[in-house]
Amino acid sequence: MRHLFAVGWMLGVEDFKSFWNWRSWTFGWLLRIVTSGLSLVLVGKLLGSAASLHYLLIGNIIISGCIGALFAVMATTWNRLDGTYPLLVIAPANLIPAVIGRSIVWMLQGIATSVAVLLIYSLIFGLKFSALQLALALLSIVLANLSTYGFAFFLGALVARLPSMRSVVFNSTGSLLAAFCGAAVPISFWPEALGWLIKLLPSTHALIAMRSAMAELEVTRIAIELGYEGLIALLWAGLGAAIMTYMVNAGRADGSIQFE
Repeated sequence: MRHLFAVGWMLGVEDFKSFWNWRSWTFGWLLRIVTSGLSLVLVGKLLGSAASLHYLLIGNIIISGCIGALFAVMATTWNRLDGTYPLLVIAPANLIPAVIGRSIVWMLQGIATSVAVLLIYSLIFGLKFSALQLALALLSIVLANLSTYGFAFFLGALVARLPSMRSVVFNSTGSLLAAFCGAAVPISFWPEALGWLIKLLPSTHALIAMRSAMAELEVTRIAIELGYEGLIALLWAGLGAAIMTYMVNAGRADGSIQFE
């Protein structure tokens, strides 16, 4: 299994390189994320509300990385599109480590994106962090991207049956997360009936934790929210693994896995 993960990782790195080099990532991807986020953050400034500005700043720091991690939705379908999916399925080994190895590089992109946005926004808007606040902010970023990756893996397992839908799912999921997880719109805005569903979305609890850290609330409360975020990551990743295992076993049994 370690070998499958390692091979998948090497392929994932090559995938990343086919998208970006350091220039295109910095002046293409990161510049786009920072400027598009600023267009929303500055709404808070125009409203003359420091609270709104601060709320949108934290929201964009987290969600900007999560959008980068959602590339894993598409990455989970590439083995099928490359024609290697059937070969992985018929091999006497578990498919999942290879898929995770190939797609997890996008989670690292998400973490790097959020950290870069945090630094840039701190310089522009003069955000100040104590050592503890910075540590909690970074932990919130890591867990938000981890749970988003788990969610992307789950969606990718579903989309693997319809690879042509990968871009639609990727783009729509990013917008829906920004709207519902508390990045751009307060959770209290939505009907209470949606509350349980919103709490299952990735990054929701990480956003609460990071905002609580910035407000210097109790560390215990922050730790609980971060714990919830970790559980959300396990939940979605586990569901994704279960779906993928089911499809692989079904494909082995009836020969339905075909080359794309």
